[in-house]
Amino acid sequence: MPASVLYSGKDFPGRSVLVRGSVYETIYRLEEAYWGLRTLTKTEARKTFAWLRSRIAAGTEDILRRTEYDRLATGGYRDKKTGKYVRVTYLKSLTGEPGGKHPFMLLCSVLRMAELAPDLARTLKDHFMVNEPGPKGRRPHMIEAGMYCCQVCTPQYERALRLAAPGLYRRQEAKFIANLKAWRERGGGTRWYRAPFYLTVLALHDIASKAAREELQCVAARVSPRLPAKWSGDDRASRAKAKAAEILLSYRR
Repeated sequence: MPASVLYSGKDFPGRSVLVRGSVYETIYRLEEAYWGLRTLTKTEARKTFAWLRSRIAAGTEDILRRTEYDRLATGGYRDKKTGKYVRVTYLKSLTGEPGGKHPFMLLCSVLRMAELAPDLARTLKDHFMVNEPGPKGRRPHMIEAGMYCCQVCTPQYERALRLAAPGLYRRQEAKFIANLKAWRERGGGTRWYRAPFYLTVLALHDIASKAAREELQCVAARVSPRLPAKWSGDDRASRAKAKAAEILLSYRR
């Protein structure tokens, strides 16, 4: 079963955000709800977070125990040095572009509604801080670099960092924005070189700082006002890209 089958969501009909057959599909639907592409009540949110909390796998980088459906759809690889089998934690983003590391997506969804699931929010935040930034994390150098491993993963990481550790985010935002400007210059002013365009738009809009808004204004001024019409399909990626395009155009002066 290819991962594209999982991403399509067609194996799970219905409007419910909670999909017990797939952790990943549930995370996608939480993201869709945040961007207004799916309905989520507080009652269903609590139920969804309780189920996700039951699937926490402490001490693992993946953080959540995948369902059998998820395992078959995403697989993994064998580390040549250690010989250990490493589960895949990178999926498509909501926009269908790369950069969808699912622990980051889930962290953002839960922290926005932390009052509904304080234990889960605390667990995911602690996991993020231990595995990623800061002096106690495994990758403290990222704070000084203002990016994750590459352009593809950086927007999702910065979005998660802004929610999980606002102070650390502010400390490195100038470098992050400088990186974006450099990528924008290489992209001809209408995109960020090698970064997922629509995911970057959503991430910057979610970060919502003055510098993030200014970066969106720079790109919005140079893209076509007909950009949303390009994504008129009813598939998941088209809906998310159309939403991102609408958001981007709202920054035109």
